[in-house]
Amino acid sequence: MSTGSDRSEVSNVQNRDNLNSSEDINDSEIIDEVNAAPPTYEEAITSRDLEDNIPSTSFSTFSRSAAANLHAIEEMLSSNNSTSERHPLLGNKNNSPYNLFGRSYGGSSNQSTSSNQYMTFPLPRGSYINHEFDYEVLQGGVVSCDPQLSRDSESLYRFFTEHNDKPEMAIIIYGYHTRKGGNNRKNAEITDFRFTLDLTEFVSSVGELRAYPNENKPDMGFMDVLEEYIRRDSGLKSIEMHKIVYWDYSYLTQSIISIIRDQGYQHEIRITYPQRNQLILVQSDNALAQFTRTTVGQALCCLRENGFKETGGLLLQMLNGFDDKNEYR
Repeated sequence: MSTGSDRSEVSNVQNRDNLNSSEDINDSEIIDEVNAAPPTYEEAITSRDLEDNIPSTSFSTFSRSAAANLHAIEEMLSSNNSTSERHPLLGNKNNSPYNLFGRSYGGSSNQSTSSNQYMTFPLPRGSYINHEFDYEVLQGGVVSCDPQLSRDSESLYRFFTEHNDKPEMAIIIYGYHTRKGGNNRKNAEITDFRFTLDLTEFVSSVGELRAYPNENKPDMGFMDVLEEYIRRDSGLKSIEMHKIVYWDYSYLTQSIISIIRDQGYQHEIRITYPQRNQLILVQSDNALAQFTRTTVGQALCCLRENGFKETGGLLLQMLNGFDDKNEYR
């Protein structure tokens, strides 16, 4: 969890070999880079349509040295490209792939908390123990703007643990060769084979919560980070928990490639690991936060980032003058 900006982060990772979500990534060599977004879990397990450019996703191993750096986590989650070829089998065969997460839940948010064996924090106690939080379930996970979650650390803790069910994951194995695309400068990918397997049943249901605090306060614990988020005076604050399935993706990828090579296939191979339900996001609930989540608000932010500061910046400055009651101060 990082507290140096308006976004904090909690990460749920496997505790094997003391590795966590910001550990050094040993990326496999990427043969063909594709700018398209990675496939969603739904697309992975249902789609049979083959496109010229199949997006690729990658996981890597991470190192404790970057553990306190939120940027390292974001890089690992966004650069999900784990495929390759033309290099020897990697990894330690004794490193069996597995991960851990809390027990699965469904329904309303007032159910009992996860029996995560690694969690030693006290259960919520207070007047909001039976409070049902408002939240939305999306393909990528759970999003909530419930005001109570930005006011009370125990409520925030309970919300995280209640939705700490394991993510769903698939694997796509794609074999192809390339040829010149005629007048197009870009080579065309010709599909040789493509198949998908659902790996969710192999994801462990036991997990551990880890916090990534501000680098200036490395000794902060999980509840300390939640409380700091509650105390932060910002209309745009947010906190999120990434559910990271820690497997030895490099070894798994290279093992699959090795098996395919043994069958005589010598063309390109791309292996991807799309996920679903991998994020829990809590955002502040006020007029400014709601506006920035709209299309217009996002467009203004984009204008400001691209140099149109006079227009976008002025409007955002005006919006910053509104408090939670929509009154201009």
